[in-house]
Amino acid sequence: MFRVHEGRYGVPKQLSIVGNHATLGNFSPNTVALHDDGTQGDEHGGDHVWTFRATLPAGTRVRYVYTNSGAPGQWEGLDLPHIREVQVIAQPDGSPMYLPVETFGRLYMQADNWHTDAVGYELIAQAVANALK
Repeated sequence: MFRVHEGRYGVPKQLSIVGNHATLGNFSPNTVALHDDGTQGDEHGGDHVWTFRATLPAGTRVRYVYTNSGAPGQWEGLDLPHIREVQVIAQPDGSPMYLPVETFGRLYMQADNWHTDAVGYELIAQAVANALK
């Protein structure tokens, strides 16, 4: 289950998802709509969290981005100059895999593509501290 909060960006039409799988539009942007109307897996209509329920085989590595209100087939409204990525993991009870709610236009704990979390920030801080000594 892909979920993204619109964050500080208004959504004139809809948020969409595009990725490297047929279910996600095979890299054809603004063709796979997310929902914020309480249907098709969306938990609460109008809460500014847009949802897309995808059925993908376990083990699939998905690369994707979100777009905001662009024309179908056009790379308009891209949220970040960064490809998001996830690997589908089979859930023990067969339930859907819920991803964390992401925020349009924001990556959490992203120092750069090599230091992607708090550990990366610690490495950078240590290098800066060592350089200042």
